[in-house]
Amino acid sequence: MLTRSRRCRRHNSAEWFKHQLKNPLFFSQKKRGKKTHENKATNQKKTRVYSIRNHITNSRKQYRDYLVRLKN
Repeated sequence: MLTRSRRCRRHNSAEWFKHQLKNPLFFSQKKRGKKTHENKATNQKKTRVYSIRNHITNSRKQYRDYLVRLKN
């Protein structure tokens, strides 16, 4: 039995797959990437958050490397 996901049906891959099996061209189609233009603002927000987070973790790593270099 499919568990109901919190995301909408459009993002529920099992539902989508069942729907696509009725499409005769499904297996011959080229796989396309996600359509990023659908919701550009939230995508930008997400990437902004992640880039800041990555920046913090990277600087932390650099600092750790720096401390290790000082000990050696």
